[in-house]
Amino acid sequence: MKSPFQIQFQMPDHPKGPDYWQPGRVFKTREAAEAALAKSQPLCPEMSAFRIIDRRGASRIVSEAKSRQTGTVVQVIDNRDGQDDGGDWLAICEHGSICGFDTKTAAMRFRPVPGEWCEECQQAEAVA
Repeated sequence: MKSPFQIQFQMPDHPKGPDYWQPGRVFKTREAAEAALAKSQPLCPEMSAFRIIDRRGASRIVSEAKSRQTGTVVQVIDNRDGQDDGGDWLAICEHGSICGFDTKTAAMRFRPVPGEWCEECQQAEAVA
């Protein structure tokens, strides 16, 4: 299995400071991450910098599926090694929103409903 690659970005007005690298979507290949980055950069002028990082070897993606509720892709990540803040198991929406959980079961239950924890999904549902 290939190492996952993650897009990260910086925003000058981020609450954690302008030097904070906000985690984004995780991809199984560098090529897929680069293609997504090429599409998203022109659409996101408020972001000051982008990078793609290698997530150190073994894949942490446990599940990836498109939500029927919102149409967005949501991943469940095994974070028991503590690489990211938020919990042992993370649900990550394609918008970059992260929701942390103590158990894999809880993360899998919330994966199909990003409208309950992703602000961008909530806004999209309110407009629709």
